Amino acid sequence: MKIKKLTWTGIEPMKAQAFYNNKGDRLFFNVKHGTEGKLFGYWLGRVSPKIAKPKDISDTYVFEKNNYVLIPNRDKVNGNINKDKLGNNIYSIGIDYSTIHQNDIILFWEIPNKNYKDVNFEINGDANMIGIAYNGKDRGDDNLHISPAPVVEIYGNCTLTWTAININGDKIYQTATYNYNNEVWDISPVLLNDETN
Repeated sequence: MKIKKLTWTGIEPMKAQAFYNNKGDRLFFNVKHGTEGKLFGYWLGRVSPKIAKPKDISDTYVFEKNNYVLIPNRDKVNGNINKDKLGNNIYSIGIDYSTIHQNDIILFWEIPNKNYKDVNFEINGDANMIGIAYNGKDRGDDNLHISPAPVVEIYGNCTLTWTAININGDKIYQTATYNYNNEVWDISPVLLNDETN
């Protein structure tokens, strides 16, 4: 499967960043999605060294192929999938040696985090959410803005929509529709919902 990032401006390849392990003696690549902090939360996945090994802490890896797979991180004692503090299943990213899922996508969805309130999202079609993170910024004076940052598995045609209330009190939205067979995205601009007029 492919690993991509969706922002309000379009689709782009997802990147992994080099990190040190807990002992600080070995580098590896991690995918981090969301904002780190007590009020927010992020999704984290380690990249198998079979895919790439960083040589320096500043190194990045760009997911440009279509043969990736998510591998659940399981407890060695009971076999259950380990979870992060947000309740997401923890995965590592490995190599898929089959060709069955080459058109599938793991999508890291970055919903805009501006002066918006009541930010929500919908996933329709052949896709489902496999994880959730949050992007946020504390702008001071109790002015806290948080947007959901879903991790979506896509295995067919689907439409992703986010909605919010802008600074003027208007409801806005944006849709991203994916044609699975043609591997084409149709992403609308951010639009004003007529129901608020």
